[in-house]
Amino acid sequence: MPSSVTEINQSPLTLPELPPEIWGRIIPFLKRPMGSAGTLRNANDYHQHDLATAMRVNKTFYRYTAPILYSRVIVSNFPLFLYGVPTLHPGDPPDTFNTAKTRLFKYIKRLDIAYSSLLPNVSVGQHLPSELILHLDLPTSVIPALTTDINQTYEVSKDLLMGWAKSPDAPLLYPNLRVIATGSFGERLWDSYNPNFTKLDYTDLSPITSLEEVQESAGILHHLFKQNLFGRFITGCSSPKQIINYVSSGPMTPVYNRHFPNDQMLMTRSTLSADYTETLPTSYTTHLLEQIHRGVWLNVAEGVDNIWIVDPIFKECDPQTQVLVYTYIRGQLVTRRQLSKVLNMDPNTKIKIYNVIDPKMIYSVLPALVGDHVNLREGYTDEVGLKIIKTYLSIGIDEEEDRETFAQVELVADGEHEDGDGLGGENTFL
Repeated sequence: MPSSVTEINQSPLTLPELPPEIWGRIIPFLKRPMGSAGTLRNANDYHQHDLATAMRVNKTFYRYTAPILYSRVIVSNFPLFLYGVPTLHPGDPPDTFNTAKTRLFKYIKRLDIAYSSLLPNVSVGQHLPSELILHLDLPTSVIPALTTDINQTYEVSKDLLMGWAKSPDAPLLYPNLRVIATGSFGERLWDSYNPNFTKLDYTDLSPITSLEEVQESAGILHHLFKQNLFGRFITGCSSPKQIINYVSSGPMTPVYNRHFPNDQMLMTRSTLSADYTETLPTSYTTHLLEQIHRGVWLNVAEGVDNIWIVDPIFKECDPQTQVLVYTYIRGQLVTRRQLSKVLNMDPNTKIKIYNVIDPKMIYSVLPALVGDHVNLREGYTDEVGLKIIKTYLSIGIDEEEDRETFAQVELVADGEHEDGDGLGGENTFL
């Protein structure tokens, strides 16, 4: 009897293994909650440490964790994110396309591009020449983050993304990507400072020393911003259905427009498609806040829904600030209508504007917009107020002409828009 007890106590204690399917049900509970898009928070708040740890346990955990962890990815350092992805060259064999990293990319459904102001001390490649930085007259505090974004964009666009976007033999780098969001996280500074970069090619740089180096850098910046290389190549590596921007400019903003210059060196699979419209997303969303205060020019994607979402904070502002919303939108629409006659805009283009037809907000701004209208003295219905606003914005003035040469513009009631695809809790930060 004593010997039996000794044998029992000395035998190793083992737990029965759970079937893999059970682990597949347990692992999703490791996801951590994250803050809403567009908020300024610490980058560490978005890390999914538990999922990342589980993914390294064994092959079973890897199989069930990887699709969850990579379903939504937040990227602030693209060269690091693309580490392990091969740079493609003409004639590369098919096995070149298949790496551990490219297999993980198949799980990505939403890609959030965070501007590197989250990590201002990270630098990739060479900084822009100091003479050029001084010439731009930028605040010292934004220089590291902005130059990092530029360097990263150039590094990943010039070879890596371009190779995948242009290769007729390679599969899509992000075959299941449905949503691309730019500026969702971070300090979103590009709408404030991007004009300083895009005007470089029109600026006299001759008084600056080290002229050759500065002109070369200015040419690179002009090439990146004017041609929107990063956006064209990343969308050439995928087929997103939604583009969501919290900024309207910057080196990583995907832009769709069939009036791109006919540059054969930049043609991608999407632009070479027999039916270019089939490769476009269904919607292109811009959240408007700083853009309104600074009068930033908005990109319009032809042939799809352009959704402009005015930040709800304007409802709580004073009437003078609220007026900026309507004068800004009017300027965008009036200018677009004039250009459309020259550019022959795709008649399927739509612009849907949210958060501007709140009756209280309209009542606050009408005196400043249209003067002492008789309806303002005697009171008016919400329907009349909306009609006055539409007239001010030049919406529906000549609907037949607009349908032929300009976008279809619609003011939509608050709270009806959909932002993203419901992947809010599935993310990693890289």
